[in-house]
Amino acid sequence: MSKAKNPVGRPSTFTADMGNRICDRMETGESLRSICRDDNFPHVGQVIKWLASDSNREFRLQYAHSRQVGLEVMADDVLNIADQNPVLTPDGKIDNAGVQHQRLRVDTRKWILSKQLPKVYGDRTILAGDADAPLNPLTNNERAAQAAKIINEAVERAKIDQD
Repeated sequence: MSKAKNPVGRPSTFTADMGNRICDRMETGESLRSICRDDNFPHVGQVIKWLASDSNREFRLQYAHSRQVGLEVMADDVLNIADQNPVLTPDGKIDNAGVQHQRLRVDTRKWILSKQLPKVYGDRTILAGDADAPLNPLTNNERAAQAAKIINEAVERAKIDQD
C-alpha cells in the first residue's frame, strides 16, 4: 500500500479555492503580505503573478473587491483604536509611550487610507475651476493688455527714479 504524497513547499498553481481563501482573509483587513506568511499560502510574488495573468481575470476582480472591503475594515479599525482606553502604568497613570503607539497606529492607517481611497479618506484639494473658485482664463488680448499695463507702470517708475 503506497502513501499519498504530500505536496512539498508552498502552492504555486492558481486554484479558485486558493483565490477565495486569500480574498476571504483580505476582507477581514489582513494584508496580502501577512496572509502569504502562512506556510499554506503562496509567496506574495506568486499571487502578484496570478493577478497579472490574463487567465485570472475573475480572481483579479475578486481581489480588487476584497481589497476595497479590507480598506473599509481598516477605517473601522481606526475608530476602534482611537476609542480604546489609554494604556496605564502600574501606578495607574496614563502611559505616554502607549498613547504614542496608539497614535502611530491610527496615523499609519489614516495615511494608507488617504492614499488607497483618496476620494473618500484623502485631503480635499481645491483647484481653480471649482464652483467656489471658478477659473476665468484670459484671452490673448486681455493678457497683452495686462502685460502692457505692467510694462507701462515699470517705465513710469523708472522715469520717477531717474528724476
